Amino acid sequence: MRKLLNLALVVAITSCMVSCSPPAPRGDDALWKEKLNRGMDAIRQNNWEEAENFLDQSLVEAEKFGKSDKRVAGSLVNLASCYANAKEFDKAIEVSRRALAIDEKEFGPGYEVAFDLNQLGTYLAVSGQHEEAVKVLSRAVDMRSKLEGSKGRLQLGTSLSNLGESYLELGSLDKAEEVLKEALIIFREEESPQEYFSCLEQLDRVYAKSNSPNKSVRLYASEGQVLEKKYGAESPWVRVSQSKLGKSLMERGEYRLAEDLFKRLLAKRLKIESQKGLMSAEAANALAVCLFKQEKFKEALPYFEQAMKLAANENPKQAEAIRVNYEDCKARAEAKGKKKTGK
Repeated sequence: MRKLLNLALVVAITSCMVSCSPPAPRGDDALWKEKLNRGMDAIRQNNWEEAENFLDQSLVEAEKFGKSDKRVAGSLVNLASCYANAKEFDKAIEVSRRALAIDEKEFGPGYEVAFDLNQLGTYLAVSGQHEEAVKVLSRAVDMRSKLEGSKGRLQLGTSLSNLGESYLELGSLDKAEEVLKEALIIFREEESPQEYFSCLEQLDRVYAKSNSPNKSVRLYASEGQVLEKKYGAESPWVRVSQSKLGKSLMERGEYRLAEDLFKRLLAKRLKIESQKGLMSAEAANALAVCLFKQEKFKEALPYFEQAMKLAANENPKQAEAIRVNYEDCKARAEAKGKKKTGK
C-alpha cells in the first residue's frame, strides 16, 4: 500500500519554513501563513475542496516573494496532496517537481528534499510511471539512509516500501524482495504495526507473483516467532501475524496447514482471558471458513456456532454476519447429506 501523504512531516516542513522565513519585501507573510495553515487544517479534516482553495490562495501570496521562494515550496507540497487525493496525478507530479527544485536549491540533501523525492516518486508510481518512480525513490532511499534518528528510519522504511512496490510492478521481483525485507525490519524495530503488516502483505504479493508460496509461508512463520519472542503470546502483533499466516495458507490452497494453525490459535486464545471474546471469535470463524472451503460443512458448523456465541456480546453485527455464513454452511451440509444417502 502506497503512502501518498505524510501530514505530520508536511506540517514539520512548513513550520520550519514559517519560522525561518525572512521579512517579506512585497508579499504578506502573515496572510500566507494564515492561508497555508487553514489549508492544512482542512486536509486534516479530509475537506479536500476547501483545502485546495486555501492552498491556492497561499500559493498566490507566496509567489509574491518570488517564484523560487521557499514559501512557494511549502504551499506546493501541500497542494500536491490535494491533487493526488482528487486523482489528478499529472498536476500532483507537476507541482511536486517544482517544490523539489526549490527545496534542493534552498536546503540541499536532507529531510525536506528526501520528503519531496518520496512524494514525487509515489505520484509517479500511482500514475503508472514506474521506471521514473524507481529512479526518484532510489534517490529518496539513498538520502534517507543517511539521516539520523527514529523519524529518519521510519521515513526510510516508507521510501523502501514504495520502491519495492514499483519494483514489483516492473517485475523486478528480486529487487522488490530485497528492499521490502529491509523495510520490514525497520517497521518492526521502530514498532510501527500498520506499516509492518502492510509490508508483509507486499512481500506476500512478491512471492505469489514469483510462484514461491513456500517462501511466503516461511516468512509469516518466522516473523510470527520473532514477534512472539519480542512481545509475548498475548500481543496484538502476534495475533495479527498468526491470522495473516492462516489467510496466506488458505489463499495458496494449503488448507490442512491452515486448519491446524487455526485450531491451535483458537485453543490458545480461549485460555487467555483478554482474548476470549472477539479474538477467539475471529479464530473460530477463520477455522470454520477453512473447513467450509474444504467442503467439510458438517465439521465447520460447530465452529461457526462457537464464533457467533463468542462475538454476540461484544459485536452483535459481527455475530450476525457469521450467522449468514453459518446458514449457508448448514444448507450445504444438508444437501451433501441428502446426496450421499440418495434421498
